[in-house]
Amino acid sequence: MRSLALIGALAAASLGGCAADLDLSDKPCPCAPGWLCVSGLCVNGSDGQPGRITVGDLRSDWQTPNVIHWRWSLAGDPTDFAELQLVVAETQEDVLERGPTARVFDQESRPALGAYYRRRTGGDDDAVESVHTDGHEPSTRYFAQLVAFDTGGHITRSNVAMVTTQAPPIDGLVLFDDGERIGGYGLPADSWAVSDERPFAGERHLTYTHPCPSGAACYDNARRHDLGLGPLAYSGGTHALAYLEMRVAIDGTVAADWCEIGLHLTRVEGGGRDNFGLQPVVPLADGEYHLLQVPLTALGSGRLTYERATATTVDGFRIGCNFVAGTRVHIDEVAIRW
Repeated sequence: MRSLALIGALAAASLGGCAADLDLSDKPCPCAPGWLCVSGLCVNGSDGQPGRITVGDLRSDWQTPNVIHWRWSLAGDPTDFAELQLVVAETQEDVLERGPTARVFDQESRPALGAYYRRRTGGDDDAVESVHTDGHEPSTRYFAQLVAFDTGGHITRSNVAMVTTQAPPIDGLVLFDDGERIGGYGLPADSWAVSDERPFAGERHLTYTHPCPSGAACYDNARRHDLGLGPLAYSGGTHALAYLEMRVAIDGTVAADWCEIGLHLTRVEGGGRDNFGLQPVVPLADGEYHLLQVPLTALGSGRLTYERATATTVDGFRIGCNFVAGTRVHIDEVAIRW
């Protein structure tokens, strides 16, 4: 009987002290409830300590049918910074609880979220205060919250933002695909090829091999010209919904967080080429195809208006990054849709 009583007392003591004594910090993910995964390790998400990195004013400044671009404010000492995570879900409850529809974008899926400042090829560093998320459904409402982690394992959370993606397009202009459009020439000329290596759709796609000197990383715009396309023939009411899209797969390394995608347009009256781009829009360099979509109204800092778009012919497109030498870029299914 004494043995049974002793066992019972030990069991009660063990159960009573388990929650207080069990140290779950710095354990490999996945994590217990109330703990969050940061850089592969568990940190306490509910210890009540104020975080030294603060985030706020989360909002979306543009959307397409499948992509949402988010902005926020970031403050704190960069030496205290650990990581940002953006949680996106179809309900507010799933955002707060990381429920069934929640997707967590972190430094693995968006490398810029792992640094306070964006890596650049020149000029002043800018704080990481924007990112795009993809894989969304058209005409769907999404909620999001940004979570900031400091080096002490404490967190701060932004407001919960809500946005609705655009409806699916009803028309468009194909710039490149396997059947309808394979034209123009690439610059740098020796870096481009029409290939059957691994297209996203059909049998052929474009490949670009970065010509930077061996072992180095340098910035270049991989551009395609002389597509021979006319002006954008849509009504004024649809320019606000028009967007450029392309499928991009990168075999290699993107060495900066300032990639750019854009269009080349030639003026109908008087000639002359206009270049309209947007940065930073950085595709994930994991060898898989990712869908990039950017509204025309966001290109050139809003300079691509309806009047300019309909008074120019579509000459070409580009994607530029600070690639490591020999990086291979696959591009397919390029179009302007509205």
